[in-house]
Amino acid sequence: MPGGALANMPPSFLVRKPPTAGDYAGAAWLVKDMAVSVLPAVSSLAELRQTARPSTAKQAFIGFG
Repeated sequence: MPGGALANMPPSFLVRKPPTAGDYAGAAWLVKDMAVSVLPAVSSLAELRQTARPSTAKQAFIGFG
């Protein structure tokens, strides 16, 4: 989990490239292209896998910790 000021901002609000000044609606927001999840701990993944359905994702998953 991020700390400090970043803890107040959802990671999906990050942009993938600098926006044109004043054109924030057209910015390359991360959430427009990718699903974003924040987990409180890595152990949460084990709990989620016990109840999750098989994936139907068309692309691979990448995670950062």
